[in-house]
Amino acid sequence: MKKKSKRYYGMTMAQIQILAGAAVGGLLIVGILLAFLLMPASNLAAPQAVETKAATPTKTPAPTIAAETDTPTAPPVIATKIPPTGWVEFTTQGAAIWLPGSFTGGDMGADRENTIAKVTKLGRYYRSVTTGMKNANKETVMWMLDKTPRLNEGITNVIVSQIASPEDVNLDEYIKNNLNSDSNGTPTTMLMTVNQTKKITVLGRDARRLTISQMFFGQEAVGLIYYVKDSGNIWAIMYIFSSKQYVDMFANAEKSIQTFYITE
Repeated sequence: MKKKSKRYYGMTMAQIQILAGAAVGGLLIVGILLAFLLMPASNLAAPQAVETKAATPTKTPAPTIAAETDTPTAPPVIATKIPPTGWVEFTTQGAAIWLPGSFTGGDMGADRENTIAKVTKLGRYYRSVTTGMKNANKETVMWMLDKTPRLNEGITNVIVSQIASPEDVNLDEYIKNNLNSDSNGTPTTMLMTVNQTKKITVLGRDARRLTISQMFFGQEAVGLIYYVKDSGNIWAIMYIFSSKQYVDMFANAEKSIQTFYITE
């Protein structure tokens, strides 16, 4: 006969053990919950906020503006037109110009003596020009003349002057104040009559072309003067010739001035 298990309060020992295990497990869970709930607030881990950064808009870099000191050096100013075939170039410190191959003379600065000697060798017919070259002021930087004899037509001269002038003085002021005076304000002996003044551009610079008539070394002459403003300088390029040569020389002067250029 099978032996019966002992009972306590109507339950077997196995049932009592299962009930005790469940009770212990329940007390453990309750203890953990109470411990968590009774823990000081300072010991609770604060929820970590997730920082959401706004997207930074991408900026297109602004164009860089170069400072004044970074301004590229302007390229040398060259003649605006190629000289005609057979023409020759005359130079001085700071400028150059082309003229027909019949002209001689040149630099009245560093090569002044040699330039005057070239004209002196041409003979008595050019003596008045030689005298004028010897007496020329320091502003006269080039003097050229046509060495082809033209009896009763006079001698064609081309004279280039470089005149120091404040940058704020414009051409019209200069022409008005200095046309018939030298650099010291003394009236010149070659007084002229201005028949026409025209505003033009030479080498991209402000310029004036004057059509004149005057007494040149005791003879009646006509001519053209081109004034070119260049920063602190005014360049005066004068073409003087006989009225009988006006048509031909006017055309040559217009070609020649377009070959004038500044070398520094």
